[in-house]
Amino acid sequence: MFEPGFVKICGVTTRDDAALVRDSGAHALGVILHRDSKRYVSPEDARAIVSEFRDALSCIVVVKDPIADGLLDAVRLIRPQIVQIHAPITDEVHRALCDLGVNKFIRATRLGDLDRARLEPHHDGLLVDADEPGSGEVADWSSEHLADLTIPVIMAGGLTCDNVAQLISLVGPWGVDVASGTEAAPGVKDAAKVASFVSIAKQAFTEKGLA
Repeated sequence: MFEPGFVKICGVTTRDDAALVRDSGAHALGVILHRDSKRYVSPEDARAIVSEFRDALSCIVVVKDPIADGLLDAVRLIRPQIVQIHAPITDEVHRALCDLGVNKFIRATRLGDLDRARLEPHHDGLLVDADEPGSGEVADWSSEHLADLTIPVIMAGGLTCDNVAQLISLVGPWGVDVASGTEAAPGVKDAAKVASFVSIAKQAFTEKGLA
């Protein structure tokens, strides 16, 4: 799904912002289909973004709950290869998504729930987010839950150009994910922040020996 040193820019809402992410050298972008998110995009708009940029980036569809957010219908329309789900992935949902061509799954979880989420089936990596995803809240990087990263773990939650290198140095995650830290306003990317975040993260991964 992704190599060590993975950098994902989430909360992309427009074609122009997707182009910024591509040009920055990031590995992936995320489109959010949860309606309560400040960065929500309709399945139709998500399809347009994914269709144009899927050859250049890993385009990841993000939902909070696969049933409430209509994930199956969205996947039929968008045809992503990767989904990110902020809830346990049931056998039924996993089977249905696989039948629709999804081949990789990211299970997003809060730091305090990480140990439990590790034991769940049907994920290829874990994304560790703040208690309130998209809030810009910074997680506790010193937590004992992060002491033994034996599976791919992507760190999110309050990351910015100013702190991502420190996070990578301290924790050594498989990858990083950012939304608010690369924005001019919720749902609107800042070109300079996107480019700087990706450059700083990649350099930090290289110095850590993870890229």
